[in-house]
Amino acid sequence: MFFKLKVMKTLDTKGREYDEKHPEIWTEFVRIARQLKSKGHKRYSARGIFEVIRFEAPSTLFDEYKVNNNFTKYYAIKLMKEYKEFEGFFEIRN
Repeated sequence: MFFKLKVMKTLDTKGREYDEKHPEIWTEFVRIARQLKSKGHKRYSARGIFEVIRFEAPSTLFDEYKVNNNFTKYYAIKLMKEYKEFEGFFEIRN
């Protein structure tokens, strides 16, 4: 149990640091999730949203093209916490 809590704390800390360095990713993540929800999706993949961000973004949008898959879980949890209408939109695995 201790290891699991430590990993989650590390994910949260590193996720916040990454988010602060790359706020444009959060903006795009929310925009795309809202589009998907408005088109009727009840659930979706956070990793799928990251892939859409990579595909749609001009290479100049992100410094050194840093759309890091290590933080998909962080963004999924953040979205569901900050926007209650997205509760259950992502399946969170341990």
